[in-house]
Amino acid sequence: MAQTANPTPLCPTCGSRITPGAERCLVCGRILNEPAQSNARSSSARKPGVRLSLPIFLILLIVFFGADAGLAYYAIQGRSSGSAAQAPTRTATVTQTPTITATLEPTRTPPPPPTATPLPDIEYKIGDGDTCLSIAIHFHISLASLLEKNNLPQACDNLSVGQKILVPQPTVTPSPEPSATAGATEAAKANCEVADYEVAEGDSLSRISRIYNVSMEDIKVFNNLLNDNVLQGSHLQIPLCKRKPADGSTPTPTQPPDYAAAALLLPLNGTVFPAGDEPGLQWSSVGNLRENEAYAVIVIDVTAEADTGQLKRLYETTRETQFSIPATFHSSDGKDHFLTWSIQPVRQTGTNQSGNPIWRPAGPASEIRQLVWAGK
Repeated sequence: MAQTANPTPLCPTCGSRITPGAERCLVCGRILNEPAQSNARSSSARKPGVRLSLPIFLILLIVFFGADAGLAYYAIQGRSSGSAAQAPTRTATVTQTPTITATLEPTRTPPPPPTATPLPDIEYKIGDGDTCLSIAIHFHISLASLLEKNNLPQACDNLSVGQKILVPQPTVTPSPEPSATAGATEAAKANCEVADYEVAEGDSLSRISRIYNVSMEDIKVFNNLLNDNVLQGSHLQIPLCKRKPADGSTPTPTQPPDYAAAALLLPLNGTVFPAGDEPGLQWSSVGNLRENEAYAVIVIDVTAEADTGQLKRLYETTRETQFSIPATFHSSDGKDHFLTWSIQPVRQTGTNQSGNPIWRPAGPASEIRQLVWAGK
């Protein structure tokens, strides 16, 4: 029987041929003479896989990190370019700080007091039927000023047609500049209830002070008196707000609001009334008058003033909105008389020694109108 030759041993790990009797594989380095138990454990624990040599492993590792670095670089570049495209361009704005220059305001000089502005006289040519009174009414001036300007007699009976005279115009006086704050005296007068007192014969300031229980000093200050002397027939404004009651407390007067000026209705300005008539005056109501309120009718005879140099004045009160000038007020000299009239709401604040009511203004006076009362 022929003998079979022993085959060449192979490495159980890498399959390389090994020299008979060798203890280690020259290719993979496996120990060939391990015990059987160890070989069995190694065989059971070994799993299939790919084994790489060290040079190949290093090359693959370099390629991997290079690719990763390239991807990261391109990602950063793309993000930077996109952000640069989207981000708005910011422009720095330089704000200049203004320079503040302090300027001292010059001291203001108070304006000079208003002065009267004279107007030139009007040259008027006398026509048929003209009289001094009719000319004065036409130009809304007083008869006395017309006579004085032309040196005419009181009778004014020497006018001739075609004669030229000068008609004086009223002097225009500008209103004073309003003050920012009213003085103490003006403010006190505006907020204080007063009583109108007519000084009688034998009166003294001390006696008036005792009657109203108001100090002499308060009466002097309120009326701008320089001393304690009072003249018979003069009128004093007694500040009732300064009066002290018997218990010594300070009263608090309640001042009702003032009315507006009344609007005059009839007669029209310059209306001529016959000698036998009683001129009727009419005006509009200012509201519902209180029990102690009325209308003061003020009529002035300008012609009588020019003739005698004395004021001829009618002062009557009524709660109606009409009034007739009594015939007794008409002069019996046979001349045409030039009259002015106005209306003012008033309020009674007390009575004087004669028992007559004391009236004080309860609002501004109306406009002044003119009328002519024929002499015959």
